[in-house]
Amino acid sequence: MSTKVKAPSGKPSQGAKVEQSSRKAYDFLTKAELEALERVVKKNRWAKRDWLAVRMAYRHGLRASEVVGMEWNDVDLERGTVLIRRSKNGESNTHHLDGDVLRALRAVKRDQTAGTRHVFLSERGGPWASVSFSRMVERAGDQALPDRGVHAHMLRHSCGHHLAAKGTDTRRIQDYLGHRAISSTRIYTRLQSHHLKDIWD
Repeated sequence: MSTKVKAPSGKPSQGAKVEQSSRKAYDFLTKAELEALERVVKKNRWAKRDWLAVRMAYRHGLRASEVVGMEWNDVDLERGTVLIRRSKNGESNTHHLDGDVLRALRAVKRDQTAGTRHVFLSERGGPWASVSFSRMVERAGDQALPDRGVHAHMLRHSCGHHLAAKGTDTRRIQDYLGHRAISSTRIYTRLQSHHLKDIWD
């Protein structure tokens, strides 16, 4: 953590506040870092589940609670879509699924007992807890990127930053991430010029 720069009055200067805000805004993973994280996750005991959860958290900008709360009723395997139910009073919407995610969802469903409600299950077969998903991401991050302090919410931030780097319209990012206020989305578009070129092919 950087040392606070103090104004003559002894209070942190405006420059220090901007620096701290910028550091928080850069709390995302590059494409290479995401790939490193996924390589570690694929070696986990529950590799199918863990990789799918990490990939969906990133690709769909999911919070931990949104990952573990996903139900099969929200997933249309025929159409290749998923209803994203946003927490924190966010706007829910339907997303299209990538081919690799769709295939992984089908594989996970085949391994589950018929009539299972939740997509992501714990080792005991019950609903996966948010804290368990978060800890899994942190453990994988410690192995793949030991100096980065990886945490689950970085996956959501990475989604927003990378979409902004692609030049995606701010309103579209807002809808995609389920932000009610566009001010929550503008942090990604304001900072897209910082180290974000060519991240997402």
